[in-house]
Amino acid sequence: MTSIITPQVWSLSSGSKANCTLITTGKTNILIDLGVSCRTANTMLRSIGLELSDIDAVFITHEHSDHIAGLETFFKKYDIPVHMTEPSILAYSRGKGFPYRDRPIPHDTAFSAVVGELNVTSLPVRHDSAACVAYKITGGGISLGICTDVGCPTDELLDFFSDCRDVITECNHDIIMLKLGLYPEELKYRILSDWGHTSNDDCAAFTVKLVGRGVRNVMLAHISPENNTPDLALYTVRKALDAASLSPTSLVCAPRAELLRFV
Repeated sequence: MTSIITPQVWSLSSGSKANCTLITTGKTNILIDLGVSCRTANTMLRSIGLELSDIDAVFITHEHSDHIAGLETFFKKYDIPVHMTEPSILAYSRGKGFPYRDRPIPHDTAFSAVVGELNVTSLPVRHDSAACVAYKITGGGISLGICTDVGCPTDELLDFFSDCRDVITECNHDIIMLKLGLYPEELKYRILSDWGHTSNDDCAAFTVKLVGRGVRNVMLAHISPENNTPDLALYTVRKALDAASLSPTSLVCAPRAELLRFV
């Protein structure tokens, strides 16, 4: 494994098409989700001195395709642990004649696992999948909370992330853009529900609470290309932070299909 000198968190892809995040201490490497192809993941990882064979474990948030698209090829090529909740495993493998149904390590929706220097803990969150979890990753200089799909950020999620230094959180849509957009009404209702995706306004209110609790770095994730823009997401969150006289160390947006170091 190629050594990385400092702990780092990288977004490989974020949005409705594909999601994947790298967390590395220099000794331990994990991915949160694998919604990109293995070829794409390897291309991105090699640009920072790693590749998929260096990954120690993968943790899946839920079974929607933009979070697991690369898994089947990954199972074919790599003997690396993949952690998923049991409801997501069942939904992922149901009716497919899936040859790798025994490969994922099953968990309850609230679980903890240790991988090398990293401690990974999950929290169930509201999303319209068989199950969906947020993760908190600590150890080896990492202090990260990540939740890329959640219809409604709750106080429980706030408490879960409150001791994190860094947080990646969903900022999916602008409500007006969504309501005036071309999506079918049923899809709009789904996105706007407490089991859909986080709006800019809800993300802004959640970010104010996070920063008020001591979170220093925030990455806005899963930004819709049809119903949002990175500039609008940042503007909405910064406006709320300014009104509360709060200023995180950094506030950035995760690109849809571009490697970006968060911390």
